[in-house]
Amino acid sequence: MSSTGDSSEKTAFPFCSARCRAIDLGRWLSETYRIPGPPVEHEDEPARRAEEEPES
Repeated sequence: MSSTGDSSEKTAFPFCSARCRAIDLGRWLSETYRIPGPPVEHEDEPARRAEEEPES
């Protein structure tokens, strides 16, 4: 006899439930989880830096 599992379990894979999947997604979106590497400069950052630098 094979166990195919609940369809909600299949949609949550590789997580144990849809709740755990949502919690993990929230952590990525809030930047709790980060992939290590060199800092990435966003397109609007140079403009903001120029505005913040005091004029000589």
